[in-house]
Amino acid sequence: MDSGERHNAFTKNAAGCSKFSNKSKMCKKSSLKSSNLQYYHRSFPTSINCSKSDKIFDWGPYLKSSCAEAAPVSCFKHAAMSDGWDNITVGMKVEVPNYDTDLANVFWIATVTKIAGYKALMRYEGFGNDSSKDFWINLCTRDVHPVGWCATIGKPLVPPESIQTKYADWKEFLVKRLTGARTLPSNFYNLVLDSLNDHKFKRGMHVEVVNKMCVSSMRVATIDEIVGGRLKLQYEGDETNEFWCHFKSPLIHPVGWSQQVGHKLTASAEYKADCAVKLSTQNYDSSDATPRMFRKEKDPPALSNSKLSFEVGMKLEAIDPLNLSAICVASVNKVLKNNYLMIGIDGSLAQNGSDWFCYHITSPCIFPVSFCEVNNLELTPPRGYKSQFQWFEYLKETSSVAAPVRLFDKEIPKHKFKAGMKLEAVDLMEPSLICVGTVGRVVGRLLRIHFDGWENEYDQWVDCESPDLYPVGWCEIVSYPIEGPRIKETSAATLSASMANRKRRGKTQVYKGPRKKRKSKLSTRPLNQNGSENLNSCPPHVQLTSEAVAAALPPLLDKSNTDSFLETGCLSTKVLNPEPETEHKEGSAPDAPPVLSPHAPSSDFHSSSFQVQDHSQSIVSSVPSEANIGH
Repeated sequence: MDSGERHNAFTKNAAGCSKFSNKSKMCKKSSLKSSNLQYYHRSFPTSINCSKSDKIFDWGPYLKSSCAEAAPVSCFKHAAMSDGWDNITVGMKVEVPNYDTDLANVFWIATVTKIAGYKALMRYEGFGNDSSKDFWINLCTRDVHPVGWCATIGKPLVPPESIQTKYADWKEFLVKRLTGARTLPSNFYNLVLDSLNDHKFKRGMHVEVVNKMCVSSMRVATIDEIVGGRLKLQYEGDETNEFWCHFKSPLIHPVGWSQQVGHKLTASAEYKADCAVKLSTQNYDSSDATPRMFRKEKDPPALSNSKLSFEVGMKLEAIDPLNLSAICVASVNKVLKNNYLMIGIDGSLAQNGSDWFCYHITSPCIFPVSFCEVNNLELTPPRGYKSQFQWFEYLKETSSVAAPVRLFDKEIPKHKFKAGMKLEAVDLMEPSLICVGTVGRVVGRLLRIHFDGWENEYDQWVDCESPDLYPVGWCEIVSYPIEGPRIKETSAATLSASMANRKRRGKTQVYKGPRKKRKSKLSTRPLNQNGSENLNSCPPHVQLTSEAVAAALPPLLDKSNTDSFLETGCLSTKVLNPEPETEHKEGSAPDAPPVLSPHAPSSDFHSSSFQVQDHSQSIVSSVPSEANIGH
C-alpha cells in the first residue's frame, strides 16, 4: 500500500485528530438519482409515504431485474419481527388495496407468491397462474390486513377489474380458496410496533459515543430522534454536529462508561465529576442512559491458563475503522478495564494515537495473526512496508509477539447470509445514509458488504450480527430514505458538475466537515417510535371464517353501471351481528397466524409448526353467512 492510500479515508484537523470520511457519497448519490429512475416510482397514496411528490426507491423492479435473493428477516436478530418471520410463508393470504380498479380505497384478497425481506410479491385471488398484475408490497405497513378485516369494519371487497367477470359466483370461489388457508394474526401490526420499540431509550437521554472527529476519544451526546432503534445523536455543545448509530452499536455506551474503563473522554470537568459520583453510588439521573439499558458484552473465551491475556505490543489483524474495506496489520496499544483494548493500525501517520480505536476483546472485528492467509483474504501491510509481507519476518523485525489465538472469540453464529443476498446497509463512513447493498462475500461470521453501483473500494467488512444491516423493506417501514444503487452513465457529457469534479479529484476526497442537514422526511412516519408522538394503530376487528368474508362481497356490476351504483351508496357493506372474538383456550396463543378453518390448531406466532389444514367441508355455521348490501 502506498503512503497515501490508507489515509484517503481521513485527514488531520488542527488538534491532530482524524476525521471520518463521507467519501462524497452524499453528493454522488444525489446527482445520480435522475439516471436511476427505472428503480424509482411515485408510490401509492398511503400513510407510509414521506411525501406524495417524493420518488422512493422501489425494491420490486430492482429485485426482478437483478434476479437477486433478499436476505431473510430472520438473519437480522436486531430487526423487528426477526424471531417469527420464518412463519410468514408463500401461500399466506391477506387483504390489500385493490389497485386494479377505478374505485378508491377498496380492497381485495391476495396471496404471497414470493418473500424478499419485509417485502412480498402478491397476486390477487382469481388470477390463477397469470402474473401480469403481480405487485410488491411491504407486509409491515398499514395497507396489509388479515383476511376478515374488511368484513368486520364495513370496507368493500372488490374483485380486480381485469377479472371481474371471470367467475359468476365470487363468494363460492373465495370459500374454496380461503378454507384452510393461512393469514396474519389480527394484531400483527401492533406486534411490529412493539418489536420496533423494544428498548428503553428515549429522546433527550444522554449517552457516551465515539467522537467521529477523533475516534480515539468519546463524547457526550443527547438522543435527538429514534428511528426503529437507530439513534440520532447530537454531540454536547455542538447542535449542528450529529451522529447516527443503532442502540446496540459498539460505538455507544452508558453515562460514565469512559471513566469506568479508562477510555479518553472529551467532556467538561463537571460532567466527569458527576459521573464519578454516579459510578460509586449507582444512582443515575432520569435523563441518563444507564448500563442496564445496554446488552452485556460476552464473556471472554474460556482459557485453560488464567494468566493468559492481551498485552501492549501484541500483534493481530483488525478491520481498519477508518477504511472499512481493509483488514490490516495491527497492534494492542493500550489495555483498558473490563476487557477493552485500544487497537492501532501499524504504519499509521497519526503519531499521537488519535486514530486508535476501542474494541472489546470478544469483538468480531479483530483477528489472530494469519487470519487473512487462512481465509484467502488480502491483508493490508503497514504503510511504507516495502518487502512482501510475511508475519514471521515482521514479528522478528519488530521484536514483537502475536496475540495468542486462544484469546480471540472463535464462535460463529448459525446465520443464513449467503453471497449475493440483497439487504439495506448503513454506510458506516456516513452513518446517516442507508443504502442498497449486497453480501459480496461470507467468511465465517464476517460479511463483506458491497454498495450496489459503487466501486469495490467502498465495500465494508461487518459482522453477521451487526446492527447496521437491515432486511429489504426496513427503510420503508420506518419511513427513512434509502439511497438507491448508482447507475453508471454511458456518456461523460451526462455527468453532473459534482460527479465531474469527483472524477477529477479521484479517491483523495476527504471529509470537509458536517454535511448540510437534509429536510426531515420522518414527520409522517407511520410507526410509533419511543419518545415521539403516538400514532393510531390498526382498528380492532374480529377474525371471521372464509365464508363470512365471501359474504361481505358487494354485488359485481358492469363498468358502465359503476357511476350509478356509487351514487346510490351501494358499496357500503355491513356484516350482520358479527360474532364477538372468542376467548382463547388455556395454552393457546392469541397472536398466532390464524388458519381460515374452524378446526385448525392454534399456534404461537414465533413457533415453526404451522401446517396448512384442509377443512373445506367444515365451515363454522354460527358465523353469519349474509351481509347487507346498501343502506
